[in-house]
This record gives sequence, structure tokens and C-alpha cells, in this order.
Amino acid sequence: MVSLDSPLALYSIPAVLATVIYPQKRMIITIGKYGEWNNLAPRKSLDKLKESGKITLEFAAKLERMKYAHANGLETFPLWVAGLFAGLFAGLDNRLVNMHAITFVALRTLYNYIYINQRTKLHTSCRTIVYTASFAVPLSLIFRAAYALNSG
Repeated sequence: MVSLDSPLALYSIPAVLATVIYPQKRMIITIGKYGEWNNLAPRKSLDKLKESGKITLEFAAKLERMKYAHANGLETFPLWVAGLFAGLFAGLDNRLVNMHAITFVALRTLYNYIYINQRTKLHTSCRTIVYTASFAVPLSLIFRAAYALNSG
């Protein structure tokens, strides 16, 4: 029977990748609905759509936030993998590593939601808090792994 005590944390890698890819794919699909996604010059597709006048400035800002949520995910992904593998290498308890994995995936999903939909300063503050919490999760694994390895 599968439980939190089972070695499941490696499944978090594709789950985290999904949180990284989702904002970009959503942006691409949305641009395709209002304009044309140019796969020859993908980084210019959003600018071209904004210049076309087919979308509002507010909607363009939301599309940009999708792009930046994707970039942020790419920036945090290596830290997650490092933390995960440090925990596994050090032989940390499966339940502990799994709980870190679930927490990280949940926080990254929440981060994307807040970032893409933010409209107020309060939203941006919430986004920063969620980002900081998500950043702390792999660091926690790294420090716990270092302690476990140094404690022998």
C-alpha cells in the first residue's frame, strides 16, 4: 500500500515541472486565441499582440505575468532538485521528504495562481510570502541533509 512513508518524492520532479510549464503554455494558448503565436520568434509574439491593439493593457500585463511566473519556476526548479536529492542522498525519512515535496508543489501552484491573477499590492505581498516559503522548503531539506550527514 502506498503511503507517505513510501519513497514517492521523486514524483515531485514532474509535478514541479508541470508548475513551471503551465504558465508558459497558458500564455501561448491565449496568444493563439487573440493573435498568432510565432514559433520562429516566440519571444516577440506577446509584443506583436500588444501592438495589435486586440487586447487591453491589463490583459497584456496578465500575459506578461504568465511569462514571468514561468521564468520564476525555471529559476527555482534547480534548487528544488538539489534539495530533493540532498534529502534522498542523506537518507532522510521518506515521510519528511514527501511532506516537503507536497508542500513545495502546493506552494509553487499557489505562487503561480497569485502571480498570474494579482491586482493589488496586498496580492503582491502574498506572492512574495508564498515565494519565500517555497524557497525555504528545498533549503530545509539541504540543511537537514547536511545535519544528517555530519551527525553520522
